[in-house]
Amino acid sequence: MGNPTRRAVIAGSAGLISALGAFRSTILAADMDPKHMKDPVIIEVALNGAAPIPNNPNVPRTPREVTEDALECIAAGASIIHSHTNDPVVGGGTGRHDPAPLIDAWAPVLDKHPDVLFYPTMQGGGRETTITDRASHMQTLIDEGLMRFALIDMGTTNVSVLGIDGLPVKTDAVFINTAADAHYMFDFCARNRVGASIGCIEPGYARTVMAFSRVGKVPQGSMFRLMFGGPSTLVGLPATEAALDVFLGMIKEAGLPWNVAVTGGNVFDNRFARLALERGGHLRVGLEDYRSTDGPRNAELVERATKLAAELGRPVATPAETAEILGLPRVQPPEAKSPGERQHP
Repeated sequence: MGNPTRRAVIAGSAGLISALGAFRSTILAADMDPKHMKDPVIIEVALNGAAPIPNNPNVPRTPREVTEDALECIAAGASIIHSHTNDPVVGGGTGRHDPAPLIDAWAPVLDKHPDVLFYPTMQGGGRETTITDRASHMQTLIDEGLMRFALIDMGTTNVSVLGIDGLPVKTDAVFINTAADAHYMFDFCARNRVGASIGCIEPGYARTVMAFSRVGKVPQGSMFRLMFGGPSTLVGLPATEAALDVFLGMIKEAGLPWNVAVTGGNVFDNRFARLALERGGHLRVGLEDYRSTDGPRNAELVERATKLAAELGRPVATPAETAEILGLPRVQPPEAKSPGERQHP
């Protein structure tokens, strides 16, 4: 029958393990804020960015490819689409983006899904350009009736990655967005009655946003885009619970929706996407940010996000629900064109 003392020790150990398991479940349940667990999840997909085709042949580059990819992602559950053209973002160029490829890519999608929110990129600043030039393509897209959601990046950041020697790659690349640029873009959004994806790469960015928020300058219909850095990306905080807590503590007072993205990494790694959803946040996925050994399509990453949301009991927001959650103004600018007036292939 065995040693009674040994049996008692084993029974005691089992009881301790069970108690620890229950304690862990209690802690996890506390992290899953119950007031958010039925809230719809907004899924944004960043289709391409500067990701070169050799890294993944599924990255859409041409307007037709962007159109087809966007439609796949919307079918999978995305309601916000972010896309680039081949114009540079950091250094080089004039700062002006040609809106024509974006019009060609977005218009066929919006004719089928008019509530979907598209927003483009914008080149960083510098002596060779002005904020007026850098934002000119967005004004055209708004005037064409294609854009209700702009972007505002709130600060300046060195852009580098780890080299094979473990040191930062030697580069002078800087993504420049000044305080004057922020003033211009907040006024731009207010004037055009559009919301904005407000990018926060570093904690100082969040402090700048909050200064505008406290005096009522953040445009209606906006959300925070909290950008974390992947393993080899020397930009932003790492994608950890502690880093997320830093941002959430800073932006809580604003009361705006927020999503998370991991540049040069995988937002699903280390349960980071799950953590964001448990905290009441939303997700940005897509091949602009994604780096891993596999080569998924954008729609596959959206599907993974919808599956995770379902596991946590949170429905996925439709495009119309997304606009409602953000509180986007319902009335488009007077000069906006109806779908029938737009010209596209």
